[in-house]
Amino acid sequence: MTIALTQIDQVKEMQAAGWTASAIAQQLQMNRKTVRKYMNQEDFSEPVPQRASRASRLDRAARRRRTSKGSSPSGDSTRKCCKPCRWESG
Repeated sequence: MTIALTQIDQVKEMQAAGWTASAIAQQLQMNRKTVRKYMNQEDFSEPVPQRASRASRLDRAARRRRTSKGSSPSGDSTRKCCKPCRWESG
């Protein structure tokens, strides 16, 4: 969600007047965490840092299943055992 610069200016003005983050959020009908983020930000020319995305639980589980079934990350799906299996020829 992006907010208008006028709202950011209002947040900064109210902060300078001594308002708390909760009071500003209630007055401007914004989330308290959003208000606190803009209260703590000094320079608005650079974007607010975003959290790095990470794989979902499903992606991580699928990766674990692939690697636990004997396939290596390189895509080689042959099992490497210490003794030959009974169904393998040789």
